[in-house]
Amino acid sequence: SFPTRRSSDLATERAKWMAFFDDQGVTYDQSGANFIFFKYPNATQLADYLVHHGYLIRTGLRPGWLRLTVGTASDNQQLQQLIREFKA
Repeated sequence: SFPTRRSSDLATERAKWMAFFDDQGVTYDQSGANFIFFKYPNATQLADYLVHHGYLIRTGLRPGWLRLTVGTASDNQQLQQLIREFKA
């Protein structure tokens, strides 16, 4: 069924985000939801960079922390690539 497939897809994509953050040395909160909180140096600048590339990231929840929604595999890959480019 669609809800079961979506839940499975979400869990898979969330795990990919956690692996990405682990690889990048980024602190994040474990989550069972469709979003992940993460701490990032220059969080506001990263959020601005991502907005200019079409991705809205939630700011202001905790100083230096951002919240992203776990999306489709394609969106997540593009967003991770932008984060890599910003960090470079």
